Amino acid sequence: MNKISTLSALVALAQGQGAGTQKQETHPALNLYKCTKSGGCQSSSKSVTLDANWRWTHENTGYANCYTGNEWNK
Repeated sequence: MNKISTLSALVALAQGQGAGTQKQETHPALNLYKCTKSGGCQSSSKSVTLDANWRWTHENTGYANCYTGNEWNK
């Protein structure tokens, strides 16, 4: 019975998660270079992801920044 309750709670939490629709997430481009003495420098294009302070928590009816200073809002 305890396993069923736990599983039901996890399913409910998963259903509560959803992708935001307010703004498409983009990852800023970052060009990296790997240089060797014999081969010179080779470039590769990568992207970066910003930390949680710059990510917004989305609600079903809109969005809000739930991070103030160095902590999540209660």
